Amino acid sequence: MKTVLYGISLCTAGHPNAFLDQIGIAESMRNVMIDDRLGQRFTKKELLILGGTLDRKKVKKEHSEVIKSISTRIMNHCN
Repeated sequence: MKTVLYGISLCTAGHPNAFLDQIGIAESMRNVMIDDRLGQRFTKKELLILGGTLDRKKVKKEHSEVIKSISTRIMNHCN
């Protein structure tokens, strides 16, 4: 199997990231997406959780910045 330099998974969640971290759900999401789904196919793996979507107006700017940073993240890990 060919190994790709960088794999990224983007997940949305209704609750804010801080709450997901506090109750352990964020870690579960990381385990499933990074270990189970992306597996050994990638040299570097990352999960981005866009939390707080229950109130989209509050997180719209923050999420837009995270999404815009994806191309930079890819370039940094693949050069």
